[in-house]
Amino acid sequence: MRVCQIRESESDAPSAGFPKTLYLLRTALSFGTVPDAAASFRHCTGLGSYMKSAGMGPALVLCSDADAAQDSLEALWPHLPGPPLLQALDRQVRGGANELLTRLRALGEDIKSVLLIAHDPALTELALKLSRGYGPRGARLARDKIYRTFPDGTLAALKVMKPTWGELGPKSGLLTAVVRPEDFRPVDH
Repeated sequence: MRVCQIRESESDAPSAGFPKTLYLLRTALSFGTVPDAAASFRHCTGLGSYMKSAGMGPALVLCSDADAAQDSLEALWPHLPGPPLLQALDRQVRGGANELLTRLRALGEDIKSVLLIAHDPALTELALKLSRGYGPRGARLARDKIYRTFPDGTLAALKVMKPTWGELGPKSGLLTAVVRPEDFRPVDH
């Protein structure tokens, strides 16, 4: 398994008391509309198992109400650690990066980690907007990594460098992992 995980420098660590994590999942293709639906389902199942083994347990899942996002969630859900809370993003919220950011800023402070399942271009735009760096190497490498490696079914993890979700904004997240479909062998069921 080849998963890109980044070692953070001490200056990149969030201050004590507010470590929050944002997971961004670009939806896999809708299982009912593509010839490789079984492969997409296996990928999401494997991704859920990977998240569990890596300790990537979201407390809340925000998921678009579109078919591809719902299909991705259905395959991922049984393999997520613990049962997270679930909220659907209606069609008015699932628009662009700014709408997604507004929804994230409205989260309660008791939520420490969120998995956002949405579509492109909004999800890539959000990742680019929020990422201030990729490990100790800086924002340019983060932008390059996101642009080049964000195909369908990709998961990015960002450590939120602000004490509240309401302060989430440009350059307020540190990219800590990118998991692409080709990075691991999906689970066969």
